Amino acid sequence: MACHDSSQRCQGVRSMLKEYDVIRLKRTTPEIPLPVGTTGTVLIVHAADPPAYEVEFMDGEDSLGVHTAYADDLDLIWRDGHWYVSDPKRLGNS
Repeated sequence: MACHDSSQRCQGVRSMLKEYDVIRLKRTTPEIPLPVGTTGTVLIVHAADPPAYEVEFMDGEDSLGVHTAYADDLDLIWRDGHWYVSDPKRLGNS
């Protein structure tokens, strides 16, 4: 099952990240000086308002570091065996 449309169900899934979700960076920020499209894994979910996430960003097999990010900075791309993008083959750091 994929969730790659703008339905309310898809929007709800994307707004609640969990530990071990695979994400893609939507924008570069001063706190996260990495290219848009960099992928990573949520390691820790902080119960804050808004929630904050400790994310390990990767470049292939190499870690680019762990950074604190917010949901507005991230797109969910994979969770529990399900893709949340329309074409997973096109994923990559860009």
